[in-house]
Amino acid sequence: MANQDHKTSFTRSKKPKSGSKKKPSQEGVRLQKVIAQAGVASRRKAEEMIEEGRVLVNGNPVSVGTKVNPSVDKIMVDGLVIGQAEEKVYLRLYKPPGYLTSMKDDKGRPLVGDLLGGVPERVFPVGRLDYNTEGVLLLTNDGILSHALTHPSNQIHRTYHVKLRGNPPTKKFMTLQSGVQLEDGMARALHVEKIRTTKAGHLWFEMILTEGRNREVRRMCEAIGHSVTRLLRVNFANINVDDLLPGEFAPLTQDQISALYTMVQLPYHPSQS
Repeated sequence: MANQDHKTSFTRSKKPKSGSKKKPSQEGVRLQKVIAQAGVASRRKAEEMIEEGRVLVNGNPVSVGTKVNPSVDKIMVDGLVIGQAEEKVYLRLYKPPGYLTSMKDDKGRPLVGDLLGGVPERVFPVGRLDYNTEGVLLLTNDGILSHALTHPSNQIHRTYHVKLRGNPPTKKFMTLQSGVQLEDGMARALHVEKIRTTKAGHLWFEMILTEGRNREVRRMCEAIGHSVTRLLRVNFANINVDDLLPGEFAPLTQDQISALYTMVQLPYHPSQS
């Protein structure tokens, strides 16, 4: 992927004129999350900064929990504008197993960020894949789209190919679709379908989920008495990595970006990317 001209997301701004009445956007992501994603502070610290009056949105002090759209609202922290000058980047990565879905780790484990050589912008994973799970992972610095794609209400399809240890009877297998009880509530697949059985008698099957709970596929399979020995996410929000090798990434096309915005019912303007 060719390098793009880097534009800093943290620039000086003149003191806003008093009397500004423009209100934050009604739809968007919480302000403390935007501040954290910009690398200014942790979410908890960002909340403290908001309460201390150090954060202004469109020239006005705001409260913790205010929702903003970084591409529309002017967000200032200690007199510095954040979030507006950075070029929007949208990537699809074939995450290999053995990589943490994070951009930093105190334990020194391999990170998906380590695979993004040549990308100067600060991007973040859209949702997560387990350490040993492989497959399609989206990364972007578009906080609004990322939030919408991971929000349970949008029921974004996630398609997995799963290899089990053993081969459960059909009745037990279909409970993955009718529902299994987990410690954090019932979980149901939108669709399950057997693909093939290996010579050793282990089942490969396809599962489609519409939510992204922690280790959900693995826990559902354990609930029917079978452990997962390999797990691949082959599709997320109609995006795949069929043309990529493990560890490779590519930018999304304008059509793919537009389709994602349409999927979550957000307006898309090509100038955003």
